[in-house]
Amino acid sequence: MCGCAEPVLHKSGGTTFPALPRGCPLAVVATHPGPGYVEVAQITIEGDRSFGAGNYENPQRFADVVRDRVCAAGGDTLVTEVNGFGMITRGIVLRRTAPAAPPPVPGGSCEPLCSPGFLCQAGTCIPQCNPSCADGQTCGNDRLCHPGAAP
Repeated sequence: MCGCAEPVLHKSGGTTFPALPRGCPLAVVATHPGPGYVEVAQITIEGDRSFGAGNYENPQRFADVVRDRVCAAGGDTLVTEVNGFGMITRGIVLRRTAPAAPPPVPGGSCEPLCSPGFLCQAGTCIPQCNPSCADGQTCGNDRLCHPGAAP
């Protein structure tokens, strides 16, 4: 047995999940992905790290080393934490419990962006000029009607 550093999985208390198959797909992220995930375990790197043994800088390489243990614990997501030297110091194993929700669309966002002189309200571009401009005029950023194209 070498005195090398080894990633060790410590199950978290609380909810347990059935094991996933060896080599299961594993999302590797730098921060907690948000609601809908439950912590399953933590991975610490224990043992002698002298001369770089057991140090991990590449999150994907770290995930490849611990993947089977994460899958056996029922995890499908690995959060990597790094120190000031960019070395991974800990992994947090999560399990997604809710389907991934589509990103929320802010109430004031329009696709495509509104033209000058229009305001986005609930996803709809609305002219800012009141009353509306006559034919051949455009509502400008100053909320005034101008002949032709917006200033």
